[in-house]
Amino acid sequence: MVKHKGVFRKKAVFFGKGPVRYTLPKGKGTDAPIEIRIDFSLAPPPPNYFYANAVSLQLDKPLLMAALSFGQRRPPSDKVSQRIDVAMPTAALLGVFWQTTRSVEAAVDKVLQQLPGPVGQRVSTFDVEPNVTLFANVIHIAVGASDTTMDFYCLSSRDVYAAKMSNQEISLQPIVRVYMSTVLTKSFFDLLRPHALNMGKSVDMPKGGTKHAAIVG
Repeated sequence: MVKHKGVFRKKAVFFGKGPVRYTLPKGKGTDAPIEIRIDFSLAPPPPNYFYANAVSLQLDKPLLMAALSFGQRRPPSDKVSQRIDVAMPTAALLGVFWQTTRSVEAAVDKVLQQLPGPVGQRVSTFDVEPNVTLFANVIHIAVGASDTTMDFYCLSSRDVYAAKMSNQEISLQPIVRVYMSTVLTKSFFDLLRPHALNMGKSVDMPKGGTKHAAIVG
């Protein structure tokens, strides 16, 4: 029991032994709310990686999905020769991820202030078909002085259902790691900004300690 403002309340009981922990504040069942926390220090790294020097965003509003395109181009050309796409729920990308990375973008701004002249580039010529299209609903981003990594993961809806019904483990499946220059990371946030601000407060922040971002170096 814990005491809060003179009232004794039950301490939340969290289930799970890996990077994903969760609690069911109001019991079991498919309609019960679930609070999920992710400790990325315990999460397995994605098995594959892709270096991107171009990024683009497309929204599929009828399906409530967003597609991030990461490409490789050969400067000074703005044409992309290779590309991978990562599809994500719009609420996960423009709601939860955006809101939990405001301090990360501030760190990016500090890095860019140390560089001479204007920085940032947005490449729009993505006329090449993607090598592969992947799905993720969780991102962990780590920003360094010169490079940024984005690790994409999938939190299974089936596992969440099983957790609600019988307290089973929730797995975190690693999908892919994307490396990019921290300069391009600013352009990435600029791509998200107008859409994220348009969503405003329509997306509720999750309770608990889910960590979507880290600042390193």
